[in-house]
Amino acid sequence: MREGEIMSSQTESPPAGSEPRRRKVLHAVLLAVFAGLGAGQLYNGNPRRALGAAALAAGALLTTPASALVPPDSGPGLALGVALAAVGVLVALGIVVDAGLGARRIRAIPPGRLYPVWAYILIFLASAGAIQLMTVSTRAVAIRSAYSVPGASMTPTLVAGDLFFGFHGYYAAHAPRRGEIVVLQTKDGRPYAGNGESGTIAYVKRVIGLPGETVQMWDGILYIDNVPVDRQFIEPMRWDDGGGQTRDVPQYLEAPPDAASYRIVEQDGDNGRLDSTEAVTVPPGHVFLMGDNRDNSVDSRMFGPVPLASLSDRAEIVYWSENFGRIGLWLHPD
Repeated sequence: MREGEIMSSQTESPPAGSEPRRRKVLHAVLLAVFAGLGAGQLYNGNPRRALGAAALAAGALLTTPASALVPPDSGPGLALGVALAAVGVLVALGIVVDAGLGARRIRAIPPGRLYPVWAYILIFLASAGAIQLMTVSTRAVAIRSAYSVPGASMTPTLVAGDLFFGFHGYYAAHAPRRGEIVVLQTKDGRPYAGNGESGTIAYVKRVIGLPGETVQMWDGILYIDNVPVDRQFIEPMRWDDGGGQTRDVPQYLEAPPDAASYRIVEQDGDNGRLDSTEAVTVPPGHVFLMGDNRDNSVDSRMFGPVPLASLSDRAEIVYWSENFGRIGLWLHPD
């Protein structure tokens, strides 16, 4: 009996140096702030709570670029950006407070629940990765602008009501290519090397002529360096003249030899006021722009070749349209 008592006593008594360790609120908070959101919960011996905190923090960080879904210079865009930033701050603050309260609530944790240093390093790397991804995403959003299409000058490629993203400053580092859709800044009806300034208006057009080329329209046919550009008649387009009146208008597939083909419409046939023009040679540092709706577009046939400095964006993708099937339409040939 004596021997049994000795064995029982040895089993129930913890070995020296293995007593449960108390959690310190300051340590939990500092880990949450500097080692990564979720590290404080891990320190408190709650890996599931740590994983949830890390996932919540990453989700809050990665939603920040969503503010680009609304034009950034609008009231709703500003409100969305502020709201997302506030949510991110509140989520981070909540996780830090939860770590501190957890440490205060949990008196002690058995030694087996103390995690090694590498576990905290993993949380730190995951947090740093999420922050880096958010930074890259935010930068990608910052160099893009949102535009709306109010008229029909780029029909059928862009229709009234479409919203699209433009790559801001793209042409500061890239030469325009034929067929690209660009955003042109104008002021007082002329090309203007400004963006968002008072009195400036953004037009969206397609690059037709490059520096040194001669551009001319004759009977609805586009000529580049006196060579006609191939166009093929495709199904007519149903056109709404307003007031509920509709009619079929000619639609073509225009196919320059060095660019992807695109659709154009001749709203008034081949006898419109801009269907026959004088030949124009594009000066260096300029491009010749036209709308895809050849009979209803204010473009280089009226105001001449456009300086490259007037091109603020390359059109990229339609992100909203009343016709849901148009959402996600890429606008450049890449």
